[in-house]
Amino acid sequence: MKSSKAWLGLPLALFLAACGGDTEQIEDTDLTQGTAEVTPPATEPGMAAPMGGATMAAVPQTASFQALQDSGVTGEATLTPRDQQVEVMVRLTGAPGAGEHPGHIHSGTCDNIGGVVQPLDPITTDATGSGTMTTTVDLPPMTVMNGQHVISYHAAGGGPPITCAQIPMHAM
Repeated sequence: MKSSKAWLGLPLALFLAACGGDTEQIEDTDLTQGTAEVTPPATEPGMAAPMGGATMAAVPQTASFQALQDSGVTGEATLTPRDQQVEVMVRLTGAPGAGEHPGHIHSGTCDNIGGVVQPLDPITTDATGSGTMTTTVDLPPMTVMNGQHVISYHAAGGGPPITCAQIPMHAM
């Protein structure tokens, strides 16, 4: 009788083994009793905390700056999800001399920059017009990395944006 119960559990065991990539892992299965202990997977370092069943891997996204207003200022931004925050690293080149350039995350596109969503640390450029900045902002990655936001930097002292980078949609 005991062997017939084990045969009945075999399809279940095969099914569970085939689904090994799902979000649950089987730790201990007792096919004779028909029970199993299920342990949810641990959040790995660099993974976002579950949000309604979804997680976001810490895969950096890169955006290229385009010069605005014939400024000649270009560069690159790298955005990396960090739990419910985003690390933003920006490198600018071609700025007109040394100075402190304020920057922001905006809604919209580089062709139609919307309102400020989050101020960023300013970038201080050297005599060659180059500078970098790295900061972590308190914005959920799924909010800012949805393809509907940009990063812009302004001339030293303010004024209209002189460079803009479209933040790409996060690829999962």
